[in-house]
Amino acid sequence: VYRKLTAAWQMIGRNPPGCPIVWDEGWCHKFSALIPLGGSLDPTEVATYFEKVPCPLGVIFIEAPEATIIDRYVARSQGRHGDGARRMETKHKINQITQSIRLYNQAVNVLQKRGSRIFHIDGNQSAIQVAVDVQEALKELTR
Repeated sequence: VYRKLTAAWQMIGRNPPGCPIVWDEGWCHKFSALIPLGGSLDPTEVATYFEKVPCPLGVIFIEAPEATIIDRYVARSQGRHGDGARRMETKHKINQITQSIRLYNQAVNVLQKRGSRIFHIDGNQSAIQVAVDVQEALKELTR
């Protein structure tokens, strides 16, 4: 994963000036995938990781309350698996969501200290309004 992301980062460095790059999740998402099943990550490891990765110009952070994210996940997962498998998957996913929220918040804090501009977007809005807000944040980043 590290080599793949590093190669992508080097490619971005060759991008013409004034041509923004939008990188969906990238380093943050890949790191959250390392959360152990039923476990958690040491906050010191999280901070060290985000102090060393390439620092983006900006982070667009679409937020919603943890309960809302879990409710949305559970609603989407209905009917995917048998009851027992769904309960096990849902329990694991709820733990992963909880851990990921902590990770993303910590990552945002570290990246902000390093100079990234942080754009917080309310994920409780309509999908259209979220898209409008993301577009506005991207415009702001390119100014």
